[in-house]
Amino acid sequence: MIKFGKWSSGLLRTANKPLMLYNRAFFSSSREPKTAILMMNLGGPKRSKDAAQFMYNMFTDPQTVPIFKRVPNFLVKKFCERRAAKGVMQKYDEIGGGTPLYDWTDKQGKALCEELDKMSPETAPHKHYTAFRYSSPNVSEAVEQAVKDGVKNLVGFSQYPQYSCSTTNSSIQEFHRSVEKVKPKDVKVSVIDRWYQNQKYVDVLARLLAKDFNKKFTKEEQKTALILFTAHSLPQSFVDKGDSYPYEIYNTAQAVMKVLKEKYHIENPYRVVWQSRIGAKWLSPSLTDTIKKLPKKGWQNVIVSPLGFTSDHIETLHELDIEMMEDAEKAGLKNVKRAQSLNAYPDFIDALADIANRHLNNGEYTSKQLLLRCPFCTNPECDRLRKAYESIY
Repeated sequence: MIKFGKWSSGLLRTANKPLMLYNRAFFSSSREPKTAILMMNLGGPKRSKDAAQFMYNMFTDPQTVPIFKRVPNFLVKKFCERRAAKGVMQKYDEIGGGTPLYDWTDKQGKALCEELDKMSPETAPHKHYTAFRYSSPNVSEAVEQAVKDGVKNLVGFSQYPQYSCSTTNSSIQEFHRSVEKVKPKDVKVSVIDRWYQNQKYVDVLARLLAKDFNKKFTKEEQKTALILFTAHSLPQSFVDKGDSYPYEIYNTAQAVMKVLKEKYHIENPYRVVWQSRIGAKWLSPSLTDTIKKLPKKGWQNVIVSPLGFTSDHIETLHELDIEMMEDAEKAGLKNVKRAQSLNAYPDFIDALADIANRHLNNGEYTSKQLLLRCPFCTNPECDRLRKAYESIY
């Protein structure tokens, strides 16, 4: 039996799938695992030329990009091909020819499972599986491989610290559709859907920010420095329905500032700004607009912390390291720095291991927060998913 309750057949609704085949190199360990840790994330083009296909997979998911919901797929495909050719492929070329998310996810997963084997021998051996939503190896491929490997615990570990219906929930729904397809026997299936309040995670964000703050600014510059936390933006329509994402981002930022004050004696002013928006009615203020306005407000020393991202990829390596720096120069913002990303930093691996270990040993299938639908949600997939979980408690 599948040990997560009676799931609605409605979860088997056809989902968009990337056309690329998976690479077994992204499924760690040659040992026969007892516990599978699926590292669920958005994904990205492994090569610059894959950018159009990646965007098509994402834009045809109504959960993530609802504005294309009524647009025929062939038109969406043409739009993605044009957009890729006009600039997106070039951006990936400028950061190495593809997303580094594959390598970082693999490094994080391997290190995480090594720590888990020590922390939780009763659920060992642990094995990580890269499980991207819009590129390969995708969620479905990861689930299929984990079941073939004979695991007894199947954990979908969202790599988005802060939950959003547009990203986290889309991956979780795809995760459970994939589980229903393979129908594993005697497997406990569970998800880690958010971890924005985990203290080890907050501590490492503060530590890296403090390290770069003290290293990249002189003592005099530190006195007048502004801290900007940046995260991926979200359509305002999601927020209006009750998506908790912006609240969780703000919560993490406040927690980081508390640690900065108590442990590193950094009490500078801060703001949360949003990047990567592709429409007018998205969360604001945007990073781009903020950078352009700061010199006019008298700011010259700014450090940007990519709070909403756990690995370097196009949003950090291009949007921050290239585009933001160009915007700053044009605006006359003379001293803007970027705090390093979490990537495979040892303390971040410790945080991931702490999160997974707590989940494996507390017996929960998910957080209680996931059971709560957004007040104005109209997505039937969300209703079926939550009713399935409610049957467990």
